[in-house]
Amino acid sequence: KTLCWNCCGIGNPAIVRELKQLLVANNPDIIFLCATKVKSNDFSRIYTLCRMEGCLTREGMKVTIQNYSKYHIDSLVCLDDGMRLRFTGFYGQAYPNNRNHSWDMLRRVKGMVNEGWIVAGDFNAILNNAKKEGGRRKAHSSMEDFCKLLEELALVDVKTKNGWFTWTNNREGPDLVKERLDRFLISENIIGNMPFLTTKIVRQSKSDHEAIIMDTLGCKPGDNNTDPRTWFRYDACWSKEKEAHDIVTSICDLKKTISDIMNGSNCENTIGMLKSARSKLGYFYEVEERYWAICTRTQWLREGDRNTHYFQVQALGHQKKNNIDKLKDVHGMWHDEKSEICDIAWNYFNDLFKSN
Repeated sequence: KTLCWNCCGIGNPAIVRELKQLLVANNPDIIFLCATKVKSNDFSRIYTLCRMEGCLTREGMKVTIQNYSKYHIDSLVCLDDGMRLRFTGFYGQAYPNNRNHSWDMLRRVKGMVNEGWIVAGDFNAILNNAKKEGGRRKAHSSMEDFCKLLEELALVDVKTKNGWFTWTNNREGPDLVKERLDRFLISENIIGNMPFLTTKIVRQSKSDHEAIIMDTLGCKPGDNNTDPRTWFRYDACWSKEKEAHDIVTSICDLKKTISDIMNGSNCENTIGMLKSARSKLGYFYEVEERYWAICTRTQWLREGDRNTHYFQVQALGHQKKNNIDKLKDVHGMWHDEKSEICDIAWNYFNDLFKSN
């Protein structure tokens, strides 16, 4: 799972709170943040707060930085099954006259890539005017350059399963513009190996950009569409309190409201409704975190432990639901079908405990 977000400044405590919520709800393996507006030596505090390792990866992930610049971070990712991927977090230059410098940088990175390649982030560009609502139409030449780049680099633009636009300029009335600037691009040679790959938009309360998430495993047909990694589990202190139910319901409703506004047609009061919904969502995120602190009777700890995940772990007594996604057989082959996983486990313990 990979999460990308143009957070428009990570120094704001409300943005940090929102990032924590993203981590708790989606459990990503890799996080790419752009437009953080903090120096590298200040950033260590952020990933300490969020309980992530130095390059914003989940503990145990094997990620090696290959090269980087002001506009990209290129990394080599080694998966559990031995497969290697190249992941490049990318921020496209905002000024159209400098856009070709961004495309040339991706061409240089491509020249060093021998693995399957995933590029993700805020490209500050659209492929066609269908990816935009409001404002002046984009120059055809700039969109054509972007399309030609994808063809040249053999990259596929992966559509999100929910929603369309990922950015708004937050202006009133006829000046309101919405565009799809944030995306995942995947090389043609590996996308066929990810038949259940999904990407989605996660609505935010503070930034003018929404977060995007990619899950290379996704959901297989017939499987429960609810990802077990994001199940919300109620403790007794939640189920007995109407306030807790109201908080969770309000957060879900506000996310849907924001999604409906972003996906709907522009009207005179669109931005007013959007700002109101986002403001309320930020408020309920803060209320939810505060509620967990009271619920667990845990002292409101400073900095590193001041996050929703900490309080949930305390309240749930460190309970954790484990899930086996795949197993390796005696021949070293990986299997992810449920029946095959059961057979491998049965054979292993049968051989282990059978008498001579």
